[in-house]
Amino acid sequence: SLGLRFVNVGHSGFTLQDIYTHWEEDVLAVRPDVLSILAGINDAQAGYEKGMKREDVLQQYEAVYEKLLVQTIATLPNCQIVLMEPFFLSSLIADPLDEVPHPRYGAPIILYRRDSNQTKYLKQTVQGLSEIVRTAAKRHNCIFVSVKDALEEASKNSSEPYVVWDGIHPTIVGHEIIARQWLRVWREQDELV
Repeated sequence: SLGLRFVNVGHSGFTLQDIYTHWEEDVLAVRPDVLSILAGINDAQAGYEKGMKREDVLQQYEAVYEKLLVQTIATLPNCQIVLMEPFFLSSLIADPLDEVPHPRYGAPIILYRRDSNQTKYLKQTVQGLSEIVRTAAKRHNCIFVSVKDALEEASKNSSEPYVVWDGIHPTIVGHEIIARQWLRVWREQDELV
């Protein structure tokens, strides 16, 4: 046994502000040696639902991300932080989206209708969020893991939702791709040290 302990404190539907509200008890109190953060699509979705300008969503996200990282680095100076690229794979879904096969049971489930305006808003907003995360990783000397390209590449030859079943939520295969990408980047970083 390697003596590793993994703690998942992700909360379904949380925006970055929601995550930050629980940061001390969920993350800082655990005192991790390695911390991996993936957040963003819920911020884009919440911004759309509230009728926010894309620029306002990006500004709020960047401010909270900066606050979160500064606090974490000050509290856990020896913690290795991995920032993961938020993603939205609009090319893998139909507009309007109202039924997709459930990744576990196969039977169609009704999600919500996503019109072309929403799809465009989510795509553009998540692209901006991704750039914020990439820049924050450089500024704070964190590891950055890009996953969107790997997920899209794996989806090229499939007409079914093989990797991401609704443009947002990975299937088991999608989770495997994300995990392998994370490990690849981690190993590359480890070799540089």
